[in-house]
Amino acid sequence: MSRDRALIIANPAASSFTGAAFREVSRVLSDRWDLEQHWPESPSITHALTREAPERGITAVFAMGGDGVVHHAAQGLVGTDVPLGVIPSGTTNVLARILELPSRAIAAGHHHLEATVRVVPTIRLTVEQEDGETTRTHALFALGFGFDADVVELAEAAGHRKRTLGAAHYAISTVRQFMGYVGRRPHAMVDVGDGPKDAVAAQVQLHDIYTFFGPIPLRAGPSSPGALTVATYRKLTPWMLPGLAIGAATGRGGQVHNVEVALDRSTVKITAVDDPLHAQADGEPLGQVHSVIVDLAPDSLRVFA
Repeated sequence: MSRDRALIIANPAASSFTGAAFREVSRVLSDRWDLEQHWPESPSITHALTREAPERGITAVFAMGGDGVVHHAAQGLVGTDVPLGVIPSGTTNVLARILELPSRAIAAGHHHLEATVRVVPTIRLTVEQEDGETTRTHALFALGFGFDADVVELAEAAGHRKRTLGAAHYAISTVRQFMGYVGRRPHAMVDVGDGPKDAVAAQVQLHDIYTFFGPIPLRAGPSSPGALTVATYRKLTPWMLPGLAIGAATGRGGQVHNVEVALDRSTVKITAVDDPLHAQADGEPLGQVHSVIVDLAPDSLRVFA
């Protein structure tokens, strides 16, 4: 009797990835699926593998690594019947925390043998790139424009430190980038449905947990299940940093001066003023963009949970 087929897509550069763990996870998953193993050399190859999966009769895709490989594996699975399984092996593993999966790769592999499938929303992005080309992609839990996207760019530029320092690398990059934003004039317009407003940065969040700093949940505002939360930063000043940190840890970011938090939104438009601005989705750089239309895509991704 033939068995269901599955793919495992791994990022060997993830901070806690080991070949031994990959082999053991593959052995565990092979108890249920005929498993293909892939170590793609680029995100575009990952996109192609998952986009072609339904046509090839693949019934499950597993992504082993950090949030980057999970983000890229999901791109070809949105809107299909093929579920995504997360095998955490990276710096942050945000989606694994959101889904309350085991934090160890091998334990997650065993979990997926008996896991049920959930259907979850995603964030749909229509992006006008710096060169004028329009692209479409999805974020799984959060995205940022301006400040935190520049943090991602800075952190990715020194990827070797991300592997060795982990979450501390993001904390250092955040402080360095924050000081560069102090006193910066607004360079974006954010419209959450009540007219555009000037901003130096914006964040859009789908789930409660949005953290690159370990198990501490960081929230732009109060929990807003199944809807978008949007934080608009009108200005960044040195004395805002402690308030932003406390606000993120308590979900009271909207009580910080010069920060507006909009809850229960389904659509957001962010437009660069004059020069394009950096954007990121799930911690993955999207490059410099002129504008982004952000929509909630309900029940768009199947995941093992």
